[in-house]
Amino acid sequence: MSLSYKNQTILQYRHHSHSSIISISLSFNINSTITHYMESTIVKKKRTMRRRKPKSLFNNLPIILQTEIFRKLYMKEKSNVMCVSHSWRNLILTTTLPTKNPLDPLTEAIISPSPYMDIEQLFNWCSLVMGCRIEPKNLIDTCNGLLLFCHKDGQADNIVHGVYHYYVMNPVTKQCVAVPKPVGQTSGGYSYAALAYDNEESWFFKIVRFQGHRHINIFSSMTGHLLRIKIDPQENVSKQAEVIELHPNCLFDDSQRKISLRDGKIFLVLSRGVKFMCFELIECVTEGVSTYTWHMNLSKENQKLLPFNTNGELLSICPSNDMAFFKIKKLIYFYLYSLNGNNGKEIGMVRKNRIVFEYIRTCGQQLFECFIPFACGLEKEVINYIYF
Repeated sequence: MSLSYKNQTILQYRHHSHSSIISISLSFNINSTITHYMESTIVKKKRTMRRRKPKSLFNNLPIILQTEIFRKLYMKEKSNVMCVSHSWRNLILTTTLPTKNPLDPLTEAIISPSPYMDIEQLFNWCSLVMGCRIEPKNLIDTCNGLLLFCHKDGQADNIVHGVYHYYVMNPVTKQCVAVPKPVGQTSGGYSYAALAYDNEESWFFKIVRFQGHRHINIFSSMTGHLLRIKIDPQENVSKQAEVIELHPNCLFDDSQRKISLRDGKIFLVLSRGVKFMCFELIECVTEGVSTYTWHMNLSKENQKLLPFNTNGELLSICPSNDMAFFKIKKLIYFYLYSLNGNNGKEIGMVRKNRIVFEYIRTCGQQLFECFIPFACGLEKEVINYIYF
């Protein structure tokens, strides 16, 4: 007869002495197995205890004390802390961020030899957050570091697939909210919407959407509601806006012109022949009456500009970098119109990249990094927060 235990075969004979030996051997194997099992359990328990994450003492503090601690952080530190958890993000947004006259605005232009060098990485991040492929053609507007998209294929849990939503994103603070389009206006991706956001006045943003020729829809993240305003297209345009005459140098038919903003100022860039000029809009107040004129603050001549102005197209300008972008056939070139004494390359070709080319061609706006998280009415059901 044979007895198998833990891959060990013990021969048992009917002889009494042999039976005693077999019993002792069997008892020894059982005790060894139990001891080994207990030792393994103890080691496993120690390893498990070693991996266990310690409880956060901060979360046990009263909300008032947590708020006071968050208030003492600098704005960049608040942006980093908001990425730790949803509860910390909501607490900072609702308690520590003033809605008016912030003390330390932080909006910086992306200053580099090419302000679009990281544009591909930016759109890859936006695609990851929204759960669908995003390209420059889906970007409706940018404003002081915030991006505005419109898409119907978002894959977030709280987004209705197939329905167009406006997405407002801040890549620096890792924020993204989705706002559904107005009822009855769920088709069409662009609809001439614009984004309004100035963190020096408020951390709340607005989406301005032009509905046809008679109505404007304004969404405010402060209220979480859409306001519909009726307009009269027959009203005299002169009563709504002031006509500003162009500089005489801008009146030639072969001139290429672009308008841009920098530090709250309006600039008009003109490129014609071998000339490149920059004008700033100046307000003059006389006896309480304001008038506006274009003042020339830059005029340069460069023979290398001739092919750009005769066979090319002025695509966009980046005033923070003093750069202009031209397109000739399928190639894009940059022109540094103000080197400020630096020994840099004045004219060069932009490295080939499909996303970069498409962005410069379709949008071309100066990109900014905003370290201030925008604020929203968190209790409003119309706003869908996308966490990542």
